[in-house]
Amino acid sequence: MFTEMPFEQRFTAAASAGFEYVEWNYAFDFTKERLRNLLEANSLALTLINVSGGDMSSGELGLAALPGRQADAAAAFAQALDYATALDARLVHFLAGKPPPGMESEAADAVFLENLCQSADIAASAGVTLTLEPLNPRDRAGYHLMSATHATRLIRSSQRSNIKLQLDVYHQQMHGGNVLQTIEENFEYLAHVQLAGVPGRHEPDTGELNHTAILSKLDELGYTGVVGCEYAPIGRTSAGLNWAQPYLNI
Repeated sequence: MFTEMPFEQRFTAAASAGFEYVEWNYAFDFTKERLRNLLEANSLALTLINVSGGDMSSGELGLAALPGRQADAAAAFAQALDYATALDARLVHFLAGKPPPGMESEAADAVFLENLCQSADIAASAGVTLTLEPLNPRDRAGYHLMSATHATRLIRSSQRSNIKLQLDVYHQQMHGGNVLQTIEENFEYLAHVQLAGVPGRHEPDTGELNHTAILSKLDELGYTGVVGCEYAPIGRTSAGLNWAQPYLNI
């Protein structure tokens, strides 16, 4: 959101629109000091950042499930944790990546779990939780995590209390559907939710999903986390925020 303006200007735009929290995928080109100043100047809190996706220009989308890349995965996580702790973010999205063609899912799971558990143990001492986000094969072909069932199975296998589920309802609807049922069935693992309309990934009030029903279900279940708006506005971001007015701090 707010991508119609330079990154550093989005903080003021988000605060002016009534948002209290922000999240971003990657901002490692900016110093921690600069980012902290931008957050504090706009009275915003950072809720989540991603571990680096690796060489995304060549198609990488995370490193932790890739054999032989353990050192790279550890370095990417260390960078993300450094930023998260400096900026008081409590959640780090731990990207799995795209295992090489032909690699068995069980083998990729083993690599991923080893990296995940080692990183979670380090994160625990900083009070940080790692999140696993299932994507969908249409938009992110080859990604290792494609379902909440797979993600929660890994969470249980890890036996770490600071590994949780990040549920993007766009990805869930694009691959599996049953958004409300998925929220209910996996609520005990749920740490972060992201909204978008389906299809198109535009404003949540466009397309086939009922965003008010999703938010009501979260309230009904006692969700206390943040709901992120991870969508591509049809026009200028502020022009498409009518759906969010009941939820914004204005």
